[in-house]
Amino acid sequence: MKKITLLLFSLLFTLGLFAQNQGIVPRIPQNKVTTERADPAVGITLGEVTTTTVEASFTPNETCASYYILMDEASRMEMFAQMFGVPIQSLVHMWGILKSEPYTHLWTEKFAATEYTIYASPMDAAGAIFPMQTLVLNTLSGGGSGVAAIDVQVSQITAGSVRLIATPNDQTSVFHDGLITVAYYNELGAEAAIDYFKNDGFPIYQTDDYVWTSLQPETAYYAVAVGKNGDGVWAPATIVEFTTLSFVGVANPEAQQSSISLFPSPSNGTFTFKSLQGNSGKLSIYNINGQKVLEQVVTGSESRINASDLANGMYQVIFTSDNQTETASQKLIISK
Repeated sequence: MKKITLLLFSLLFTLGLFAQNQGIVPRIPQNKVTTERADPAVGITLGEVTTTTVEASFTPNETCASYYILMDEASRMEMFAQMFGVPIQSLVHMWGILKSEPYTHLWTEKFAATEYTIYASPMDAAGAIFPMQTLVLNTLSGGGSGVAAIDVQVSQITAGSVRLIATPNDQTSVFHDGLITVAYYNELGAEAAIDYFKNDGFPIYQTDDYVWTSLQPETAYYAVAVGKNGDGVWAPATIVEFTTLSFVGVANPEAQQSSISLFPSPSNGTFTFKSLQGNSGKLSIYNINGQKVLEQVVTGSESRINASDLANGMYQVIFTSDNQTETASQKLIISK
């Protein structure tokens, strides 16, 4: 038996040498190799950043079927997460923008010299949510070393409203504006009144075009704007005095409103505007906070307006003719 075993071993060894001499490479068993696919993720590339705008591009990887993006201050996101009792990623899905392809977004109307965080929340084809990608950035401070001058224009004065346009110069990094009655300004004193605006908690970084409502008729007001430059130096305030009109006589708001008509009102957001005088001009729509939400050029006596993107609520419509001979306003109610 031992001789047979040795004979077989010798035969196999000889065959192996023969195969090697013939250039034959014996097959060596290998472990099976598996390739794991990467989890869904989104690449964030920062674009141009200014004092009030941020641009960023988003690139999903091959396993990312869709993703949400959002940008905000991290402290605010943490506050809202605690308030609602949800993770920050849930807020990104609640308030963010949903995309499925590479995408570039421009955020506007941001605060200067402020730290923001960009969030990207990836998902796979089944809708499963994976860990977020984030990018932290700072907007520019802006302004120069000169005097932060603010130009203030007051127009469209009625018994209960006024339009205030405050335009900063290129030396201004931030400014504040608002209205105060002359009587209250004098009661506080000039220094205390200006300090009130400086600390009102509403910094502005670019031209502010705002319609102030709920004013007292036949009352003297100051429109105030005060700003500081890039070095943090406050400039003297710009103050413009005006007096609201009376509810009677030529200042009667009903008489002003009669020169234009909106129908139907309430509307579903699409309505017809008509200037009874047949004037062409500009139509502006403001929400209850005085923010302009839509502007459209209107030609001739009648124009169709599509404001269907606006939410339900009450709005103020202001029409100004091209030749400045007609300025009128009317309330618009949107109910869908």
